[in-house]
Amino acid sequence: MKRIFFVILMTVFCANVSFAQVAETVQNQEAAEALTAEDSNINKIVPFMKYRTLKNIYNYKDYVKSDINKYSVGGCSAASLFIPGLGQMICNEVGRGFAWFGGSVASYIVMGIGAGLEQGGETYHETNLQNTGTALMLVGLASMLTVDIWAIVDAARVAKVKNMYENDLVKKYTFDVDLYPSVNCIETADGIQPTAGLTFALKF
Repeated sequence: MKRIFFVILMTVFCANVSFAQVAETVQNQEAAEALTAEDSNINKIVPFMKYRTLKNIYNYKDYVKSDINKYSVGGCSAASLFIPGLGQMICNEVGRGFAWFGGSVASYIVMGIGAGLEQGGETYHETNLQNTGTALMLVGLASMLTVDIWAIVDAARVAKVKNMYENDLVKKYTFDVDLYPSVNCIETADGIQPTAGLTFALKF
């Protein structure tokens, strides 16, 4: 009985060890793939790239919040909550921001036209005109809600992607400059003489 119990115990132990080794291998592979993907992204980017291109390089779902991020995701979302497209403009996506703002303004205009037609139909007892006005108001309202909500979502995604891009851009183009004293030996007519100097080092 003790022998059977010992065999079962050893089997469970070996299984746990094997599982731990497999899990560690998977984690190492995932980490290596993440580093490879990051290096690949860095090789694809250059300064002054826009979101329409960057969204094909970066996945906003891979975004990790950091203190060094240039743009505030929450701040950009809040900006587009009050003025659709403002968050995109803060992220230096002015054209995209104006597109969202224009869509929101157009929705309000459609609502206004619909309200005017509905009021006119009600005043002059024109049922068809009133129904048309009501339909336009509903279309404008649906468009306004869609544009305003998606402007907020888009602002958050733009901020995340642009932060990932800006951080990789810093990694790609950052270099260190070191200047430190050194002593060199120079051969002269009187023999080898030590001379003091400065060494300049540039690291990319």
